[in-house]
Amino acid sequence: TLCLGFFVYLYFMIWGMVDEASFLRGDLRAAESRNVGISGAEKMLVDTVEKRRALDSYFVGSDGSVAFIDYVESLGRDSGADLSIKTLNVVPGGANDFKDVLSVQLAVIGSWENVIQMIALLEQSPYQLIISSLQMSRQDTIVGKKTISLWHADIIMQVLKIR
Repeated sequence: TLCLGFFVYLYFMIWGMVDEASFLRGDLRAAESRNVGISGAEKMLVDTVEKRRALDSYFVGSDGSVAFIDYVESLGRDSGADLSIKTLNVVPGGANDFKDVLSVQLAVIGSWENVIQMIALLEQSPYQLIISSLQMSRQDTIVGKKTISLWHADIIMQVLKIR
C-alpha cells in the first residue's frame, strides 16, 4: 500500500505539473502573439521613417516659427533679392485641431531674375506653402544714360504650424 500511495502521490504531482505547463504554454503563446504585433509595428515604423520625415517637414514645428523665418530669409539671400517680412500672423485652428496657420507677407525687391529665383525657391521649399497672393510690379530708374529696372513682388503665403 505504501507503493500505491507513493504512485498516487507522484501521479497527482505530475498531473499538476502538466496542468501548470499548459497554463505556461498558453501564456507563452499570448506573449508571442503580442511580440508579433509589436514586431509588425516596429517594422512599420522602420519602413515609414523617410515618409514620416518628409511629412513632418511639411509643417512648421510648434517651436519652429523662428527657424521658418530664418529659412525664408535665407532664401532671399540665396536668390540675390532683397527680402523683408512685412507681417507674420498666427491664425488659430479649431479647438480640436492639431495645427494653426502661419500667415506671412513678404516684400521682395530685385532684378527680374532675382525675384523669379526667390519665387522658385519658395515653390521648392520642403514646407507645404500656400501662396495666396502674388503681385509684381516694375520700377524703372534712369542712372545717367542707362535705365535700371527693379522688380517688386508682394507675396502673401500660409504654412501649417503644429501647435
